[in-house]
Amino acid sequence: MHDILTFIFEDANGSGSFSRSAVWTFILVIVAYLQFRKANHISSADFIHRLKNDFFGKETRELFFLFEKDYLRYDEENEVFEVVKIDEKTKSELGITRKFFTIYEVDDFILGDVYDLGLFEQKRIVDIDMVYEEFGYYVATIWENKAIRYYIENQRKDPKHRDVYNKLDYIGLKCELYASAKRKKDALLLFRVRRCFTKLCLRRLEKRFLGTTK
Repeated sequence: MHDILTFIFEDANGSGSFSRSAVWTFILVIVAYLQFRKANHISSADFIHRLKNDFFGKETRELFFLFEKDYLRYDEENEVFEVVKIDEKTKSELGITRKFFTIYEVDDFILGDVYDLGLFEQKRIVDIDMVYEEFGYYVATIWENKAIRYYIENQRKDPKHRDVYNKLDYIGLKCELYASAKRKKDALLLFRVRRCFTKLCLRRLEKRFLGTTK
C-alpha cells in the first residue's frame, strides 16, 4: 500500500509532489472499465432480446401454458407428455387439438431454451439480473413443474445421463437465489460482489430442492 501511495504522490525525482500522470492513468483505467461494463450490458441485452424472440414462439407459448396449468404429465412407458385434466371447452378456446407431445418437442421448445439460458449465464454471456427480470417466472415454472421434474429424474436413472439438463437446475437455482437476495438489498449486494458466496448458496439450495450433495 505504501508503494502505491508513493507512486501516486511522488514525482520521478522522489520529491513528493503530486503525480498527475499516475492519477490520469488511474482515471483512464476507471473510464475504460466503465465503458467495458456498459458495452457488456448492451451485448447482454441484445442477446436476451434475441432469446426472447426465439423463446416466445407459438409452440413454446402453447407448451408453457400447459405446463404452467399442470395440464401435462409424463408417460414413462411411451416417452411422451400427455395432455390431462383439461376440459374440452378450454381446449377449444385455446385451440389445443393435440393429446400428446413428444419429448423431442418439449426439449426443442421448452427445455432446450431454458438450458441455454443457464449455459449462457454460467459462461457470463448474459447477466443474471437480465435473465431473472426477463425469464425468471418462466424458468421457475419450468424448473419446478412436477411433470418435468419426473421426466428429468427418470432420464437421470441412466448413469450415462446423470448430468442431463444440469444447466436447467443451475439457472433454476440461480434465479431462486437471486430472487431471495433481491428481497434483501444487503444480500443482493453481496450476491453481486462475492462469487464464492453465490456458489455456496447454490450448493445449499441444491441440497434443499434436489436432495443432492453435489
